[in-house]
Amino acid sequence: MPEPILIIDDAPVNRKLTQRVLAAAGYDARAVEDAETALRLVEQWQPRLVLTDLRLPGMDGLALARHIKTHPRTRSTVVIALTGCDSEDDRKRALAAGCDDYVLKPIDTRAFAGLIEAHLAKQAPAGEGRPSGALFNPGDMPAWAAHLRREFLWAGARETREAMARGAAAPDEGLKRSAYLWAGLAAALGYPELSVLARRLEDLLRQPDPQNEEWRPVLRSLSAVFSQTEVAGADSGPGPRLTDWLIQNLIGKRIAALGFEARDAARVSAVFERARATVLVGATGDWEGCDLVLAGAGGEATQKLLDGFPATPGKPLLLVGTRPGELQPEALLNSAAVDFAVAPWTDDELLARACRLLNRAERVESIPPPVPGRPAAVLIADDDPTTLTLLKTTLQNYGMECRVAEEGDQALAMIRSAPPDVAILDIIMPNLDGFEVLAAIRNDKALKNVRVMLLTALQQEPDLIRGFTLGADDYVLKPFSPVEIVARLKRLVRNEP
Repeated sequence: MPEPILIIDDAPVNRKLTQRVLAAAGYDARAVEDAETALRLVEQWQPRLVLTDLRLPGMDGLALARHIKTHPRTRSTVVIALTGCDSEDDRKRALAAGCDDYVLKPIDTRAFAGLIEAHLAKQAPAGEGRPSGALFNPGDMPAWAAHLRREFLWAGARETREAMARGAAAPDEGLKRSAYLWAGLAAALGYPELSVLARRLEDLLRQPDPQNEEWRPVLRSLSAVFSQTEVAGADSGPGPRLTDWLIQNLIGKRIAALGFEARDAARVSAVFERARATVLVGATGDWEGCDLVLAGAGGEATQKLLDGFPATPGKPLLLVGTRPGELQPEALLNSAAVDFAVAPWTDDELLARACRLLNRAERVESIPPPVPGRPAAVLIADDDPTTLTLLKTTLQNYGMECRVAEEGDQALAMIRSAPPDVAILDIIMPNLDGFEVLAAIRNDKALKNVRVMLLTALQQEPDLIRGFTLGADDYVLKPFSPVEIVARLKRLVRNEP
């Protein structure tokens, strides 16, 4: 069974890069964005090794390491600080907090798996930092890395333009954090010029008097290089490439974006404008005439929208950045016209969920309610025993009836013999994969009432689109939040109005 490894990093591209490198080496690598989520997963999943960035939202990496190392059940877990801070003080604090090693980003993608193996085998000396000098050679990069490079360039070009447009007298903490992330990711993804400029910007922003003007020309240079590399790169293009399916469903659509902070509003606008849709930010008086409404999580504007939303039945609504426990009001979540994208959401996910809402049938076929006194029946199909155990335990705690299967053909046979209310299908399974089982369900009239949720570690747009076009009712990306799984399942077993 693959060794379980947990990655904690609030930078999406960084999480994907580290996770992909370790997964390619045969590890069961899972990634989360904050320490609070990591602690819950450490308790449930018990990874053998934890890789944590030091700078995290909320609880930082040092506090996380201390918690892991002082808890009786997890004190033997290997904890490695994975950070771009080459500071002796940071190194000492990390080791004092209980970290077994201090590894500098960007990681050496060819030697990193060997370092992890050495730690798991308890062969590596503790406390020695291993700064990595080797970089990704773009010509040798696997296909999945090209997607990360496109996403990084597109996001960097947009964020540097936004930072210059703000024109603040002094840089904010967000820009300092971004410079730190750009420096490490640029080097890891094979852009040394961007890395040098970002590192220079970070150094200037962290000086005692950042109000001097030295950092401004560096930011302008960095923005220019981001834009030039994005346009010139053979594999980059203007952000992640869009399929015809997305463009056909979004072109010419009017989309209202309400309740977003300025940074998220700019990101949402850029995502949909690439698909040739018109985005109206904060257009509170015009949202009734829009094809789709996007609502940011929280805030007074969002609450006002939600309070009045039931007056417009059937209007597609996508709640963006929501936390699973914040899904309110309950009445909205009964409707097939409402969906939610849990933070941290990806651009691909936002576009795919938007298209699914715009393509919904005018009248969604009602889902038969569970028989009174009988819990909702769920079949879980996944070849990972840990995932099966976690999901089964979680759903049973919420009063659901669960059966499990470890292979696709076994799952299909169980579904045909006793159709569940919902089938949760992992995409990658032996014999029949999740797509094949889904297609078989949708081609069997006797199974027309079975709702299907895909569970997958794949985050590329084509996989999301393929699932929806085959008839998936929903999907969740690994590593998943059990609360999100439950929230989505409750929507699938309710009657539509």
